[in-house]
Amino acid sequence: ITIEDSKFNENSEGAVTLSSVIEINIKNTSFENNKVVNNDGGALFFDNKTEANLSDVSFINNESKNYAGALAIYNQSKVLLG
Repeated sequence: ITIEDSKFNENSEGAVTLSSVIEINIKNTSFENNKVVNNDGGALFFDNKTEANLSDVSFINNESKNYAGALAIYNQSKVLLG
């Protein structure tokens, strides 16, 4: 999956949630004012061996009622910043 030149704004249950073995590339994208109430990671939530490559990504004012306002990474998931 590739997300490029995008803006995720004011999503009420998180912007992007991936919970399986998958690879995602996110480039030149902003996450602003996203929130999640019943999970972690207001902007991004990666679980179960997800591999993510992030390049030129911004996180502004994202929040979670639990943990990780911008980015939650669980269960052998990996995030590479470039």
